[in-house]
Amino acid sequence: MSPGEPGLIVLLVFIPMIISLLMVSYLAHAYTTRVESLLSNSQFVKHHKETFSGLGFMGKVVRSGFIVFVLLMHQLMARRGGVVVDQVKNFPIKLKRILVGSWGMLLLSAVALMLFVPKG
Repeated sequence: MSPGEPGLIVLLVFIPMIISLLMVSYLAHAYTTRVESLLSNSQFVKHHKETFSGLGFMGKVVRSGFIVFVLLMHQLMARRGGVVVDQVKNFPIKLKRILVGSWGMLLLSAVALMLFVPKG
């Protein structure tokens, strides 16, 4: 392996990571309160909103990540009584794809960075 290849791999991983981080940041800032209003009857969402609303922007990012988890695992949360399944099913599909896609891209790029870190 030449000395340039590890740097190229890291660069190719960092570019999607930075893009997804910017997307997650923008979506958290612009859409978190709107998304929470779409899931207004969900006890889990209400609880996390109360808990993390005092943290400012970082609280919005945490709440946004939790909302993505709720959208992906709504059946599990519904069994515990914290989510109204009808609200999740009526959630706008385009917004759901954008939220899940941006968080998924961030997760994949973080995992890729851990797997392809140059050794030594």
